Amino acid sequence: LKANASPAERSAGIFKTAAGGLKRDASEAFPSEDELRDFLKPVPAKSPQEALATMETVPGFEMQLVAAEPLVYDPIAAAFDADGNLYVCEMRDYPYKPAEGSDPIGSVRLLRDTDGDGTLETSTVFADRLLWAAGVVPWKGGVYVAAPPDIWYFRDEDGDGVADLRRKVFSGFGTGNQQGMLNNLVFGLDHQIYGATAPNGGQIRKADSPEGPVIDVAGRDFRFNPVDESLETVTGTVQFGNTFDDFGNRFTCSESQPLLQIVLPQHYLARNPYLPVPYALKNIAPGPVPIYRTSPVERWRQIRSARRIATAERSAEAPGASHHVVDAAAGATIYRGGAYPAEYYGTVFVGDGQNNLVHHRRLIPAGPVFNSQRVEEKSEFVRSTDIWFRPVNFVNAPDGTLYCLDMSREVLESIHVPLDVAQYLDFTSGRETGRIYRIAPRGFRSPPPPRLGHATAAELVAALESPNGWSRDTAHRLIFERQDRSIAPALETLVRTSKRPATRVAALWSLRGLGVLRPAILAVGLRDGEAGVRENALKLVEPLLDSNEPLRRLVLAMGAETNAKVVFQLAFTLGESRDPGAAALLAQIAKQHGEDPWIRTAVLSSAGHSTEPLLRALASDTNFAASGTGATLLEQLALV
Repeated sequence: LKANASPAERSAGIFKTAAGGLKRDASEAFPSEDELRDFLKPVPAKSPQEALATMETVPGFEMQLVAAEPLVYDPIAAAFDADGNLYVCEMRDYPYKPAEGSDPIGSVRLLRDTDGDGTLETSTVFADRLLWAAGVVPWKGGVYVAAPPDIWYFRDEDGDGVADLRRKVFSGFGTGNQQGMLNNLVFGLDHQIYGATAPNGGQIRKADSPEGPVIDVAGRDFRFNPVDESLETVTGTVQFGNTFDDFGNRFTCSESQPLLQIVLPQHYLARNPYLPVPYALKNIAPGPVPIYRTSPVERWRQIRSARRIATAERSAEAPGASHHVVDAAAGATIYRGGAYPAEYYGTVFVGDGQNNLVHHRRLIPAGPVFNSQRVEEKSEFVRSTDIWFRPVNFVNAPDGTLYCLDMSREVLESIHVPLDVAQYLDFTSGRETGRIYRIAPRGFRSPPPPRLGHATAAELVAALESPNGWSRDTAHRLIFERQDRSIAPALETLVRTSKRPATRVAALWSLRGLGVLRPAILAVGLRDGEAGVRENALKLVEPLLDSNEPLRRLVLAMGAETNAKVVFQLAFTLGESRDPGAAALLAQIAKQHGEDPWIRTAVLSSAGHSTEPLLRALASDTNFAASGTGATLLEQLALV
């Protein structure tokens, strides 16, 4: 078996006998136990400094170690609090559940930079006995943590770095698959906390109401309101990842699919239960997606690939057989910091821990949705020759960089491993290691941690103008937590005058969160020169459409809108109004943009109140009705 050979070459014939090698191709005959044992010898972990030396980045960047064992083990998710302290989910149980009668060994660590030098020097076990902890988000001095089957709220109340308050909030998330668990909690623009359910699904109840209503999250992601802790399903789900751009577009990833966009919001589709929707997500990185690794192929994977190809279970180019395509995409994260050159802002970083690299993609507007393309040609943003480098997630940091979470395991995959091979693999190897790196411009020095937790109301408003998404997001959350309405005039000034579109959007949503979003300010948003601001203003105007005539007229006057993303949202928003003008504008959108399947679906989702007038308006235009687009839309409209 040769680590540098292609899968097709490895499956073609007999392998040459060599020291430590199999005498026969594993695809041709099953090797003896002695041959397997000799071939599958353990690979020891490298020290943190040795691991750094194996890493290659794109020119101008470097990997900076900010924490390693014994301060942290097996990190797979993390979040900074308002003062720059890092809460880290450690999945030490992986891939097992505890033995009957034993507690899980997963935990949440609290790491602190106490001297402002950019490294994390102190560590406490903030909360322990957690199974597969894989999502954490700050709220009111504590954190919500996703650890199936539960979501918890933890808070340290005496300052010792250990949670005193441990309150189970929700329960019922599935635990059937260690690679398909609940993960990645993220605070959204709408002040809801979003989570990825992944394949395990679940029947969710509030923990304090065991006899209360059950919410089935199978095939759906979810969000919950941290104020009243009400939970509802949202469009999803795939596997491990959950990230937003500046304007609330949400993305995820899954195994061989490094980037998917959540396109059709469930709450809009639910208005028209007769509307058939075959898919609500778009794969915007269709594969197989080539990768350019530098690490050797793990020996057990060589055996599995050879067998799969020889038995025609998979082609040599397919994920799960080829070692040169994305095969373990995880932790897709949009970079929203200010430390990198401007062209990196808004690009997407995706870990491929199976292949020991960080993949990098650029979002490309494509009508109402996005496509994507790789940024580095015939290379990767980060790649390592160390098979223990397992980048599984990322965090936008207060210093404007991206932190990379390295689970640091000898064996990452734990399913679909041949049984005769699995007996010689230690799936727990790496429970005593873990690394967190800063992906930094070469020579970058991190400033001291922020102290937004102690910021005044005026300082929080100012933080919304920051070039760093972390600062804006944190200020946005704290403004909502504190509910200080005296800052409304300052927020309105940002909506009118800020040069940063992301700031104007955050200010609009902050006004909504404070309950002081005035119609006049919403009108400013609807007229904004940036499409993403207009999109969000349309979402915010929906509750007022039929009660505020000036706003309704302004929305109904948007028929000349040319940006496809705004038209897409407009088609959804019009479904919230019973005004006859809404049906007329929907008909106009259908005629002008009906060839786009996403916009067509948005129109049809809004037809519940206006099916008859919409059908008449479209059918009366004989040229449109006779066109392919018109016939398709009329047929779909007749069904709903």
